[in-house]
Amino acid sequence: MDVIHIDDLEIDQVKVLISITKEMLVKKCSIDEFATFFKENSFIEGLVANDIQINHLYRARPSKKLFSKKSDLVYPESNKVIRKGRCNNINESIFYAAASPESTIFEIKSHEDPLIILIKFDLIEKHKIFWFPIGVTNDIVNNSPFIATKYNEKLSNNCKLINKHLREEFTKNVKSGNEDEYNITIAIYKFISEMKMLYDGKEYPYRGIVYPSNETIKTNGGFHVNVAFNPDILEDCYKMDKIFACVPNNINNKNVILFINEGYIEKDNIIWRYSPSESCKRYNLGIDCFGNKIN
Repeated sequence: MDVIHIDDLEIDQVKVLISITKEMLVKKCSIDEFATFFKENSFIEGLVANDIQINHLYRARPSKKLFSKKSDLVYPESNKVIRKGRCNNINESIFYAAASPESTIFEIKSHEDPLIILIKFDLIEKHKIFWFPIGVTNDIVNNSPFIATKYNEKLSNNCKLINKHLREEFTKNVKSGNEDEYNITIAIYKFISEMKMLYDGKEYPYRGIVYPSNETIKTNGGFHVNVAFNPDILEDCYKMDKIFACVPNNINNKNVILFINEGYIEKDNIIWRYSPSESCKRYNLGIDCFGNKIN
């Protein structure tokens, strides 16, 4: 079958391709079937993929208590992954994080655990990571204080339409039991993982994807984005910088994050500044871990 190039199509033909993917979702097509469709139609390759630089990443974990081990903070081992996710199949470990603390914290759906443990990662200076943006358009990048690189590429109408469709898929809330709805985004992630970007005359693999946050697309001063990539990239390119225990709250109809404790890593152990009882005491007094009064 001849490869179809997106910008060689009429806009109505692009709409047909998008309709096909929606029909495939209804039919519960497999990850391999979606991957074949994307390969045959250059559905992704026709998009403009810019050089986005993200210097800091944040990951949040709900918890009933303060974690004590570094291993509790990062990602599950592949043999412990029992459900499909936005980019992972069963028995596949993918590292999910965000470019802002708000995005990763307010996307947590469970409110059963009283604490959220927030981990900040810093990009190691010598490394450069090439991200493939999914549904992340110029307005998001250029209006986000969390993305270091800005750009102004002119997207074709075809690319804009596809980006809108992919943005809807990557920000879709999937209910428990309907994880096969992730097949399309898993296939896209796998497809992009095999693509390369030309930079300074050389080809580099895409190390992960960037996609809009489904909960906080435009809140608290900027657009928010999430990232997904293979865990080995985290070990090679990022270092764990800071750890906080937080309580999300709503004050005067505005989502806020209350930082009640901070910690650091010593070998594999987490050393917290305050004990659990002292953290609770300070919270009840309205004092965060930085000594600020909580309004």
